[in-house]
Amino acid sequence: MSFPENKNNFLFLLTFIMNVVNDMVENRIRQDVELFQSVWASEVRPQLEGLFRTFEAIDTEDSPQWKEIQNRGFTLARIKLIQTRLSEATLAGPDTIRVHMLTSAVLSEIPGAGFLTWFKIFVQDATTDQMAPILSNN
Repeated sequence: MSFPENKNNFLFLLTFIMNVVNDMVENRIRQDVELFQSVWASEVRPQLEGLFRTFEAIDTEDSPQWKEIQNRGFTLARIKLIQTRLSEATLAGPDTIRVHMLTSAVLSEIPGAGFLTWFKIFVQDATTDQMAPILSNN
């Protein structure tokens, strides 16, 4: 596979993760909805889009940025493995533990994506944290 194809596959992973987080923020949060949506729209998403543009601007596999991506494990074979596992995990739905676990693993290695890693964890917490129902003894 050529550098442009490999780069496009990497960018697809980043887009996939952005779409997962966007879906969680827009459709699945159960508490502090306005706060999460505000932070997503005004800070996190623009920062993620900037990171995407930075990676998109890489024009050669000899670029220091591309070498860092490769050194963090985003090689041709690993990107294919990640895509295969994410595709398989999403068959059960986009908001499953497997999808969250796999996207978090990928995010942890994307250079400059630390801001999204912690935000995704907080969003995931807000989508899964439910109050236990109070049962009466009657």
